[in-house]
Amino acid sequence: AEEEAAAAKRAEEEAAAAKRAEEEAAAAKRAEEEAAAAKRAEEEAAAVRRAQEIAKKAEEEAARNAAAMAAAKKAAEEDAARDAARRASEAAKEAAAKKAVRIAAEEAVMAEHAEAKRKKAAAEEVERKAAAEEEAARRLEETKDAARRADEAAKAKAAEEEEVRRAEAAVKRAAEEQAAQQAAVRKAAEEAAALEAEAERMAAEEAAMAERAEAARKRAEEAEAAAQRAEDEKFRLDREKLLAEKACLLYTSDAADEEDSVDLGGRRIIKKKKKNRVVWRCDVGNYR
Repeated sequence: AEEEAAAAKRAEEEAAAAKRAEEEAAAAKRAEEEAAAAKRAEEEAAAVRRAQEIAKKAEEEAARNAAAMAAAKKAAEEDAARDAARRASEAAKEAAAKKAVRIAAEEAVMAEHAEAKRKKAAAEEVERKAAAEEEAARRLEETKDAARRADEAAKAKAAEEEEVRRAEAAVKRAAEEQAAQQAAVRKAAEEAAALEAEAERMAAEEAAMAERAEAARKRAEEAEAAAQRAEDEKFRLDREKLLAEKACLLYTSDAADEEDSVDLGGRRIIKKKKKNRVVWRCDVGNYR
């Protein structure tokens, strides 16, 4: 693509150089044509000058003839001389008039030829200018077409480069997204592994806590059982002491009302469901 752009640039430079060369050639051609026209004008001016010189010579000759006639007139004292002078004068006048007419006719013909040449040269110049302008317009149109094609090629190249850049950007984004997904997958796997390890650790801790709780429960049960045994033993001792010191019996009516909550000795039986222990109480008067 860079080589094509450089080739297009070189083509543009070559077209510009060709255009400059054509312009220079046209200018040189116009200069040559102008030089030729100037030369023709100089030739026409020279012809006019020659015609003027011929006319001047004719006038001088006429003047000389007039002087000669005057001299002849002055010299002729006789009628014959006057007649001769008159005839000579008439002949001179006629010759001068004929010569002047001939010179004027030649000058008119030369002037007509010069005018015709000038008109023809002007027409040819106009035609050449028109042809040169048409050729320049054609070459300019060709140059414009070449420039337009080069511009279209450059635009197409730019579009291709933009498409390539977009494709590269899309590939790059896809690669980045894929890398991000892989990183996310790795992170998720690491987090899952960490969670699994944490779950295993928590399960182990829960198992250990369950074991410790079970052991604590067993120790608590054992302690409670030991406390219950100690309390039962204390209660037994207290009961034996109480019975030994102040034994009391319930009234018969009270024992009948209590039914199975009183043992055979008249002692009330109180049961507590939570701790499953039996409390013996004796109510006689103010004793409890």
